[in-house]
Amino acid sequence: SKNNRVNLGSVFKPKVPVRHRVGLLTGCVMNEIFGSIHHATIRVLQLNGCEIVVPKSQVCCAALHSHAGISLTAKQMAKKNIEAFERAGVEKIIVNAAGCGATLKEYASLLKDDVEFQFRAQTFSQKVVDISEFLYSLPEFSPPGPLRTRVAYDDPCHLLHAQKIAQAPRNLLKRIPELQLVELKNPDQCCGSAGIYNVTQYDLSMRILKRKIDDIRTCSPMILATGNAGCLIQISYGLHLANLQDIKVMHPIEILDQAYCYSTK
Repeated sequence: SKNNRVNLGSVFKPKVPVRHRVGLLTGCVMNEIFGSIHHATIRVLQLNGCEIVVPKSQVCCAALHSHAGISLTAKQMAKKNIEAFERAGVEKIIVNAAGCGATLKEYASLLKDDVEFQFRAQTFSQKVVDISEFLYSLPEFSPPGPLRTRVAYDDPCHLLHAQKIAQAPRNLLKRIPELQLVELKNPDQCCGSAGIYNVTQYDLSMRILKRKIDDIRTCSPMILATGNAGCLIQISYGLHLANLQDIKVMHPIEILDQAYCYSTK
């Protein structure tokens, strides 16, 4: 499918009166491979009264640099992002990839010794929210239409352990009429992607993935929902190897976007 990445420097107006002005982090892998998830995110935000700013000068979130100990580069990237989103003048910074969100929320500690940036980094990190956390907290949430399907939710490690977000994505899915949410036996277990772990430790990563796939097979969902790029790629690969391609792997926001399409509004 052709890449439909989101252009940096774009501003998207809401479909209803503006209630919020938010920024969107596009990231690297997300915008290159999962542009469709960004577009789903934008559509859902527009339906919920948000004007979405995509700052032109934003860069990679620096997650992989931080994990690999390349901290000087990570700090430079963090500063660029802080400046880009300051200029955008947004109340919240929306992230739909768990790994990126966890890193952005850590800018305050990454730059705690930087006199010029320590306070700015704190302000920045406090504005960062995962898309599910943001939508679930909206007092005026636009109701989606019905979606008759069976969904299992997988907790991305960076969402559950790093950001402590477990209920928001599940509760959002539960707001979709006729959608049946089933729980995996071990939804909190890693899928084995873990940044670049699946490249550097392929065999171990595949053993971890096999456990995840067996778990998914047991509850036989039509859709497996998870909110991180690495997990989306890894679990799709595992389902492909196990001949379970009938199970679609989707970001929760894509499922919500689909439900809005069937809304009678």
